[in-house]
Amino acid sequence: VNTLPSCSSRGKAFTRNRQDSKVDTSDVALEGLPAEIQEKYTRYLNERDGKVMLPLYQSFNLLADVGNKIGKAFLQDERLSKKLLQIRNNSILAHGFTPVSPKTYEDMMGCLEDLLRKSMENVDKLISMVRFPTIGI
Repeated sequence: VNTLPSCSSRGKAFTRNRQDSKVDTSDVALEGLPAEIQEKYTRYLNERDGKVMLPLYQSFNLLADVGNKIGKAFLQDERLSKKLLQIRNNSILAHGFTPVSPKTYEDMMGCLEDLLRKSMENVDKLISMVRFPTIGI
């Protein structure tokens, strides 16, 4: 299981509205959000296709705004959150070309485990499935 993009998947998988239905962060339905936060997310409206597309960090903001534990936990340490996202975004597994060393992976995994333990129950099985990515040549 690839840890770095899974941070992105976690943001998307746990984005929920009040009715606990999934929100596609590449096409957020503003009318499905609480009225008091709709305006905050209109700035992400793509006028060409009418979709509201949230970048990963804003996905976690949305989680926090609707009271989700994982969003709140992620944003508690903003410096760490931004550092993790920067490493992820610059990695060859996301948008960049920087390889991720085993040490960096271990550091990120430790932070991710802490985040998951703060916001979810019974995460040991999920955590046990995550491995440092390798390419067999």
